[in-house]
Amino acid sequence: MVSDGNPSQPQPQPQPECGHATVCSGFAGSLLEPVQVQAWPFNGDFERSLITDASGKQFVLNAENVNRSYNDIEQEHLAVDTLRSKGFNLAVPLLLAKDGKPAYFCQGRYYTLRPYIRVSTPFNWRRLTWNEQHCSEAGRVLAQLHCSGDSADLSKSLVKRLKSTVDWHDACLERIRHAFARASEFGVMPGYSLTIAAAEAMVGRLQGRVEQVFEVQAMIEEWLRAHGSKYAWRALLHGDFHPGNLIYRGSSIKAVIDWDYSRLDDPLFDLAYARIMFCGRFREDDFSVDTMFDQKLCESFESSYRDYLDKSQSEHYLWLIVLCSLVMGEGASKQEEAMAADILTAYSEIVLALILVFELEELVKPKFVADNEREAETQDALEEKLQMERNAGNILSFFS
Repeated sequence: MVSDGNPSQPQPQPQPECGHATVCSGFAGSLLEPVQVQAWPFNGDFERSLITDASGKQFVLNAENVNRSYNDIEQEHLAVDTLRSKGFNLAVPLLLAKDGKPAYFCQGRYYTLRPYIRVSTPFNWRRLTWNEQHCSEAGRVLAQLHCSGDSADLSKSLVKRLKSTVDWHDACLERIRHAFARASEFGVMPGYSLTIAAAEAMVGRLQGRVEQVFEVQAMIEEWLRAHGSKYAWRALLHGDFHPGNLIYRGSSIKAVIDWDYSRLDDPLFDLAYARIMFCGRFREDDFSVDTMFDQKLCESFESSYRDYLDKSQSEHYLWLIVLCSLVMGEGASKQEEAMAADILTAYSEIVLALILVFELEELVKPKFVADNEREAETQDALEEKLQMERNAGNILSFFS
């Protein structure tokens, strides 16, 4: 996360030895010293600091997750740098340290530095508070991102460098298994009995859906080759394209942040993920398989995404315009429509599972506070926890 608020003027903070002062000095190539270090003023995040340099420019210094490797950070830097070189300047970049690397290592942690983007009212993706104009703008920006990161326009050497060393699908399933097991162990949601057996059954179903994605991708690739279309299945993805990761001013997007999950992969994943996050009704009590989307929001998002692709006249994206099941081409057959529906349905289930995993992980996360301190939780925090439980419960019913 790069920005979620509009802080007051930061005040100089004590700079402990091998603390922020040391870390900031590692990025001296990006900062004009002296620097001011302010504790992150939003959400009580102790892993992040707001940095102001001598010229008044502001940056976000982030202590990366201990499980995040240098290769992960380098992949993010390469993906964002590639997109920006292709004209997608909304991507907020990682700044280089003095040694030319996109991270600085200090006391067992990698630290990253990014420009700070001001925003007055960020969106909380757990509550649907945006409108059709926001969805329309998001659809356009996502299509622009995919066209900018089209693998057909990237050199073979760059594509090779962008290739992830981790099997993302396997990593996703492993995280799902772990979260379901933890949830069944802690019994996190009142009214839901999530046993180990039930968790294993859900993971087994998701395994089948992942395999189905591969099968349908192969079918579509075969169809495209048979029809003589150029084939460019992969593009650079954001991987976590939701309202909280877009910086809006009014209804216009000024920046796209949080590129931790960016990778060269199937754009239909990004499309399915963004559709659910922007238009999904999983936040509502009457969520069901038959009413997964808010139709007005979905229409705004989809039509804007499709229109950008149409205007780009990119033959590489003919398959997406025809097969993404948003609007079928006049010559699309029922078989083509069925393939498109299958792959988006499969991806949608995976996306819902990832949202559920995130909610479950937050609900079972240990709280390092005393019992008497729990009573002092703010009303907003309590409402947030209840909303997390509702979201998780609604999505869990989808897999029952």
